[in-house]
Amino acid sequence: MTTTPEGDLEFLPEEIPVPASTAIPWKLLVVDDEPEVHLITRMVLQDYIFEGRALTILEARSAEEAKGLLMAHPDIAVILLDVVMETDHSGLDLVRWIRQDHGNFLVRIILRTGQPGAAPEKKVILEYEINDYKSKTELTSIKLFTAVTSAIRAWRDLKIIKRSKEGFQKIVNASRELFGSRAVGHFIEGVLTQLTSLLYFDDESLYLHSEGLALQGSAEEYRIVAGTGTFHSLAGGTLDTVPDLELRGLLTEVIRDQTSRFADNYYLGFFSQEDSHQQHILVLRTSEPIKSVDQEIIDLFATNVSVALENVNLNQKIESTQKEIIFTLGEVLESRSKETGNHVRRVAAFSYQLAKQAGMTESEAQMIRLASPMHDVGKIGVSDSILNKPGPLSPEELTEMRKHTLVGYEILRYGGSGILQTAAVIALTHHERWDGLGYPHGLQGENIPFGGRVTAITDVFDALCHIRVYKKAWSTEEAWAYLKEYSGKLFDPALIDAFFQIKPLVEEILSHYDD
Repeated sequence: MTTTPEGDLEFLPEEIPVPASTAIPWKLLVVDDEPEVHLITRMVLQDYIFEGRALTILEARSAEEAKGLLMAHPDIAVILLDVVMETDHSGLDLVRWIRQDHGNFLVRIILRTGQPGAAPEKKVILEYEINDYKSKTELTSIKLFTAVTSAIRAWRDLKIIKRSKEGFQKIVNASRELFGSRAVGHFIEGVLTQLTSLLYFDDESLYLHSEGLALQGSAEEYRIVAGTGTFHSLAGGTLDTVPDLELRGLLTEVIRDQTSRFADNYYLGFFSQEDSHQQHILVLRTSEPIKSVDQEIIDLFATNVSVALENVNLNQKIESTQKEIIFTLGEVLESRSKETGNHVRRVAAFSYQLAKQAGMTESEAQMIRLASPMHDVGKIGVSDSILNKPGPLSPEELTEMRKHTLVGYEILRYGGSGILQTAAVIALTHHERWDGLGYPHGLQGENIPFGGRVTAITDVFDALCHIRVYKKAWSTEEAWAYLKEYSGKLFDPALIDAFFQIKPLVEEILSHYDD
């Protein structure tokens, strides 16, 4: 248990316990050109209730009208479909459109016809993706009720399977980007989706996160970092923005007692990570009291969530340690050449923002941000007399200085992590030129790796703006003019354009890390 109450809240609200009249209804689409069929269907199903939810009946008099309703209501569960309408095969054409063109394989289609001879049952079942075939004369009220209920139950189960797959995919995607700024939120959102699928709940969940407050004895504050369903709009808010006063009271009790609990239609799971100032609360709200068997499933799932959160915390600690090592080593190397350690921090920040502006993903930009501070690690093999020479270098000294790209590559290339591999490439290529006149290999254009092209710009820009043993600091206007002048010669012109697009941000970073 941590003494500082900070952490994460995950809300997984389900169907709120409300009367059937206000619960989200099932949707049934009746497609038939006979007004009497619509009237009879409404009369038979007017009091329909299944699993506490009523039935909304949508009506279409033609296949074209049905297409519009299907596009406007993607959550239609069942279609009662006539075969003969505008043409003798309008219904069958609509089935083909639903499955092939519209791509809806979840909606359950019950074909009912008053002219069985126009659409033989065996042929239709074999050739069209329908789920049931009924003659209008055989559909008594009880048989209609049974057919609709069976179809709704099948649609519900298919939705659960689909949602389960989506939840699993979210977890997989989040685990690929654990170093991303929203990785924890993505991961938990997927975990909650999996739990709703497991327990046959609906698609509403919420995840709250809180950083620990340093004030002892003060009320803790929680920040919402992810949400789905009706809670999606609350993302970014705090505990006080949760509209349900009962739930807010339960959360206060769980935070105070630091323990999990079941309460009526709620499960609130409390998780506290060792060696961390984070807490997590998983909140589940259901439409009816949670059964004992479901409580066992939830408890087991909560154990897995706890382990997952510990692993995320461990990864964050490893990442933090890697960052400190990288920046510290970069600062040490810069100090040898009498340059401030803020140089590597500015280059890292510039490089991250430029990579993002150029269209890189968050994880790709973060990788460049972490690797770019190592661009001059090879200077460890260059003598102090050359590094700190105030005047121009001789041809021999220049040759020796240029070797730092190869030395840096050799130091870093055997590293097992992606960061070190990226850093090795940047160290090797950040002095290559767009026109092919750079070193060490004379690479040209897009043959120069992206990280090397980015760092070439950010390194030179920062060096121009600050004092070096061989030069005075340039004004930012002069530095920007230099980049523009050598766009397409020294630098990738597309990246130069992108760098200019974030000019205010670049100058803000310059000010923040001022020497």
